[in-house]
Amino acid sequence: MSARHRLHIIQPGHAQRELAADPALTLLQQLQRAGFDLPHACRNGNCGRCYAQLHEGETSHTLDQTRVPLCISQALSDIQLTLPKAPQWTLYTCQIKQCREERIDLLLPAGKIALSGKQFALVNTCSASAATLLEQHQRLLALRLSSPLQHTGSGLVQLLCVSANAEGRQPLVFRQKTLATGLSASLVREIHESLLQSSRDAGTS
Repeated sequence: MSARHRLHIIQPGHAQRELAADPALTLLQQLQRAGFDLPHACRNGNCGRCYAQLHEGETSHTLDQTRVPLCISQALSDIQLTLPKAPQWTLYTCQIKQCREERIDLLLPAGKIALSGKQFALVNTCSASAATLLEQHQRLLALRLSSPLQHTGSGLVQLLCVSANAEGRQPLVFRQKTLATGLSASLVREIHESLLQSSRDAGTS
């Protein structure tokens, strides 16, 4: 695979862009670092949230010749893709820099991640809490916790970001804590299932 391969990117509601392919990264990683807001969850190609439509070119993984799981795929030629719409929610694995009873400081994954207009929550293997964004300086975040998080010793936490304009009346409740409100029932089920899967992946039920 050559680093000269070009990615021609279409995403609904955004101007078309062209990027140089990076052979060391998956397409999802490259697009996130370029500032694209994309749905994703499993990162193993199974959940279907990050699937893009392939119009031209060849990738390392393709389903039905046209669907590309961005989280496990790389470009094998110049390609043209239509990306899925920006997600209503995203789950990021973050490094804990400092945690006090009412405040937590986090380091986001690499990439350009905009967090305005979101509801926030933090989830680890044994507890959860709604949160309010206090400040963001590039990848560094400070959030106020609505309830204390139990320490797990891993140094990592899942940051859940839900679009504040999500339409609905349902709350998202996880580990007996209300993490977000005003969601549709289908969106609550989708997020809840992803949080459960993340817990199973971490060795918990």
